[in-house]
Amino acid sequence: MSLLERATSAERETAAKLARYAKSHRETNLLKLDFEDMDDPAVLAAMLKGRHDAFTAGALKILLASNSNRIPRLVGKLETINRYVRQAERQKARALVAWQKAKKRAT
Repeated sequence: MSLLERATSAERETAAKLARYAKSHRETNLLKLDFEDMDDPAVLAAMLKGRHDAFTAGALKILLASNSNRIPRLVGKLETINRYVRQAERQKARALVAWQKAKKRAT
């Protein structure tokens, strides 16, 4: 798989993840949240609103703060991947131009 294909695939996956978690982030009805999905920051935030002992509340805060699926982190990751896609496209375009020049010289 080429660099461009890998970067495009990662971009697609991250955009899908961002869309999924952004949707649950806006959800106000707790019954519609999937409480088995502990990777979802909205689930962790909803659980934190409940009554818990100090240890459980602290653990939930740590999980929420360190969650890699938080919206700002996903947006940053998507921006980085977009940069990789642009770099791969530029490399592919440069390689095509170099190949065309070499082919032109050979004929």
